[in-house]
Amino acid sequence: MAKEGFVIDKFHGEYFGGLDKLKDSENYPGRKKPVVKMLNTHPSKLARRSKKEEFPYALDPQENIKRIDDHSGDFPIIILEPTKDVPDLTEEEYRNTIGYQENEGEKEKVEKWKENYRDKKKELESARKELETLRKEREEWEEREKASQTSNSNNVNCPNCDSSNPQSKWEDNNGYCPSCDDKTLDEVKG
Repeated sequence: MAKEGFVIDKFHGEYFGGLDKLKDSENYPGRKKPVVKMLNTHPSKLARRSKKEEFPYALDPQENIKRIDDHSGDFPIIILEPTKDVPDLTEEEYRNTIGYQENEGEKEKVEKWKENYRDKKKELESARKELETLRKEREEWEEREKASQTSNSNNVNCPNCDSSNPQSKWEDNNGYCPSCDDKTLDEVKG
């Protein structure tokens, strides 16, 4: 046997007590108006019997009335959730509801995370491009180093003038240094 539900009002926080019944709305068919035993919070009212009041808005049972049952079903919690389509609830009143402020706070956090994600994605893409550029530059540098080492390995250094010329130039100059004509290739290679 289910006990009466406990109502949590996320509209304005005024209806916060035992659910007495869900009454059909006269003006909006298919919608319900909860009748709630208001919670006596003031010490002078604690000894008095709780007063029942009808909720001022007609609610859609699927969208605006959330029921949470505990494992035994003895103490259901009824949450009255605001949405834009609640009749007689103005846009300004909707924006001032507790539920709207909770949801908008979450939406703002989500938007900040999305923006942060987009920024980090751009940074990552930029870093990847920079890494690719650096890799290409390194490959080009390594190729130049290899080429200079192979060309330097064929060069012969003259101890007289400290110049370095390919062996073919020494041979073309009758075996003498192409820069100073003083030392012979045989003397240098010994």
